[in-house]
Amino acid sequence: MLSLILLGLSSNLTAPTLSRDKILEIGSGLAQLRIDGNVAAELDLILSPEGKPLRCKILRSKGNSKMAEAICPTLMQMKMLKPAEADGGRAYGRLRYIFQAGTRRIDLGLKANPDMELFVANLPGENENQLDVPVSVYIDGEGRVADCQGASAQSSPYADVACQQVRGQAFTRLYDKDSVPVSYVEELLIRFSIQAPDAPNAET
Repeated sequence: MLSLILLGLSSNLTAPTLSRDKILEIGSGLAQLRIDGNVAAELDLILSPEGKPLRCKILRSKGNSKMAEAICPTLMQMKMLKPAEADGGRAYGRLRYIFQAGTRRIDLGLKANPDMELFVANLPGENENQLDVPVSVYIDGEGRVADCQGASAQSSPYADVACQQVRGQAFTRLYDKDSVPVSYVEELLIRFSIQAPDAPNAET
């Protein structure tokens, strides 16, 4: 069976988020463009400890391209987004978020891709084939994981396993305006998938 080893973590990590009010504010900004259509886009957003957007990039999008191009300029004008927290204070944060807006109620089918996929022999309860587990990671100035915690208490045993795997990875280094490397918090999506019985390397 999948071995679950608890990690002793010392600090509370909170990844940056977009509140409902801010999501509606982006939508209102796009509505002012009077473009008919729908858009779904995955954003890569860097926030300062004060909650100021420092960088915004569209990783992929579906739907109206003009609306997609307007998302980051609209977002960069916003003030006081919810920043990340680590070690009892505010921190730099990286947020990837799938934003959808438009003039019609249409799901364009843009889904979040996992940052890592782990194969297991079985999953608990109603999780038939896969279980997505979010974890918050604290990346130091060298791109190494300084801390990792489950972002959802409901999946804590699997979050512990996810953190064990994440700790061995190298991540993108983040720099401030003076080109000094800084630590930051990011939420990752770790997917546990059941491997077919005839497939190699399934955990038992």
